Amino acid sequence: MKFFIIIIIIIIQIHLIQVAFSKNTINILLSSGGKNPYHIDSPSSSKTFIESVVLGNLIKVDNSLILPKLLKDLYYDYQTNEYVLVLRDDLYFHNKRKVKVEDLEFSLLRHYFSHGKSHAVGALDNIVGINEIRKKNIKKFKSGLVEGVRIVSHNTLRVKLFNQDSNFLYMISNPSFSLVPIEALDSSYLNWKTTPIGTGNYAVEKGFENGKVKLVKVNPKTNNGIDEIYLHTIISDNIEYDISLLKLPEKNLKNYSVYFSRYPINQFGLIFTNNNELGTNLNFRKFVQSALDSEKFLRYEDGFLSVYSKLNWRINETASPYSPENAIKYFNKIPKHLREKEWEVTIFSSGNTIDGYKKNFTEEIKKQLGIFGFKIKFVPVSSQFLGKNIAKKTPFDVSLFHIDPFDIIFKYSRLTDNGCDKYVKPLPDVKLENLYHSALRESNLRIKYEKISELDKYIQDKAYWVPLLYRKSTYFYNLNTIKQITVKGNEITFLDIDDILLK
Repeated sequence: MKFFIIIIIIIIQIHLIQVAFSKNTINILLSSGGKNPYHIDSPSSSKTFIESVVLGNLIKVDNSLILPKLLKDLYYDYQTNEYVLVLRDDLYFHNKRKVKVEDLEFSLLRHYFSHGKSHAVGALDNIVGINEIRKKNIKKFKSGLVEGVRIVSHNTLRVKLFNQDSNFLYMISNPSFSLVPIEALDSSYLNWKTTPIGTGNYAVEKGFENGKVKLVKVNPKTNNGIDEIYLHTIISDNIEYDISLLKLPEKNLKNYSVYFSRYPINQFGLIFTNNNELGTNLNFRKFVQSALDSEKFLRYEDGFLSVYSKLNWRINETASPYSPENAIKYFNKIPKHLREKEWEVTIFSSGNTIDGYKKNFTEEIKKQLGIFGFKIKFVPVSSQFLGKNIAKKTPFDVSLFHIDPFDIIFKYSRLTDNGCDKYVKPLPDVKLENLYHSALRESNLRIKYEKISELDKYIQDKAYWVPLLYRKSTYFYNLNTIKQITVKGNEITFLDIDDILLK
């Protein structure tokens, strides 16, 4: 009897030791194309997720309230008309270097100094002097070059805008502007020399290899119970994913529930090119605009809304331009040799194929335009930005791109001269530039939104793009392993890994 008691005690002790040293690991599927998730041309959803986890966030949006996270304090100084950002004193990068206030300055401005291309350019256009960087073609960061950004102490940065705009704070909650060490990036300030390095609660332990990245918890104060995270970009039948950014095959979905953010964070649609003879033809642009019915796309995928849904009470959004009668009228005005040709149309894909909702949406676009006799074939491209030769062959590019639910004007910046996609935007348009900058720098909110409405109407009149759908952040989570996916009030935009609780 005594022998059996000893055996039981030993078994219990072994179990307790195993529990003490066991690690809670989760698997997250980011994409299916097998691409490095922190590469510059990876899907924006993958980059945003890994940046949020590894870099952390300067600010957290909690139930529409702006709260400091990596910052210790933030406020608006009405005497100097500046935003004041104060860094926490306990921050270290994963490479063990202490964070300095110069790192905050660099992290906010790096996209503007880059000799590469980044859609984050335009997000902070309201900072005094920031566009001088691009006008003067300055490609190397140096502290103090932007007039409206100045260091005033070892941990305090002051930012002066053309006008007070609380949307600025919502914008820098995006991890694209979170803290990064300049020495970890190449000369473009966009690509990592090795792997992402930040100040977040998780660090990259093993870089991208065979379709996955391994993250480990480095902040012991994080109490979500997650010790290791594997990020996957290849779908495997041998892995039961805890969270997926993609809709999994129907046979696997019975164990999953779906989470949607409160507000949409992406816009799906098409933008006409400026070096293609059809893309610059107003009759063609008006034809496409009139021929596509956004409502018919909603049957394919949850989490999408028509852009003509009444989502924003602050601006008078334009009505849907869908009109088969107008489509016929404009189509017949296109030169015959152009309308009878089959055209290539580009769409970004992280792999070599078009799959998931993009496959359904591209087929729907092809079908709706085909009703009128216009023929297209879709070509997947792996770069976020089209080169001159590819853009010359395609009249428009189909894309899903990030929008900010609070800073409404940000999405229009890609159509302006400052937009980094050289060919997927209108030819230079003085009126467009004036409307955009007038709205951007307006301090009276009521007038600002009136000006945004005017800008929106002008863009629709010119048919520079055809927005079709808004998309909310969408995550599928495993009911067998995930107890909580988010905290009520935090379901505004992006998923916060710190809110997740395991069963």
